Amino acid sequence: MTAVPDVVVMVLYDISDDRTRLKLIEHLEYLGLNRIQFSVFQGTVPKARVPQIVAGSRAICTDRQDRVLVVPLCASCVRRIVSIHNDREDPGRDGLVV
Repeated sequence: MTAVPDVVVMVLYDISDDRTRLKLIEHLEYLGLNRIQFSVFQGTVPKARVPQIVAGSRAICTDRQDRVLVVPLCASCVRRIVSIHNDREDPGRDGLVV
């Protein structure tokens, strides 16, 4: 059986409604992402989980003014991330915060 590869995913959002924002935060945490900045979550998850992140975010953020970006990062992109003044670390890689 082939293991499902992991991928680093960043989710960035701008949501004005507190209730919607809280639901999105709970969704992202449930799926294994961690808050790295006020409106940015990141984590290393199985590649097959990315569609769940997208579908759940779409279902939660129905207001046309809500903005959510789901950004899967390739290994090359992850290696090029530069972290400045970061106190948090990703368990899979030191200093993986922009």
